[in-house]
Amino acid sequence: ITTREEGRIDILGKTIGEGTFGKVKIGMHILTQAKVAVKILEKSKIIDVADVERVSREIHILKIV
Repeated sequence: ITTREEGRIDILGKTIGEGTFGKVKIGMHILTQAKVAVKILEKSKIIDVADVERVSREIHILKIV
């Protein structure tokens, strides 16, 4: 998914959750073989400024964790 090899993740395909803006799928970190959750957002569902702010806030929080 990313262009840097150390951060590469393969999506395994199984959806483990759904939300307002997209889905969460199980992935596998290539180098460590660790299972990870990958949130996939659908841009078409992010319509107004309030939606952008919600997504931006969630990204900020997830980067902290």
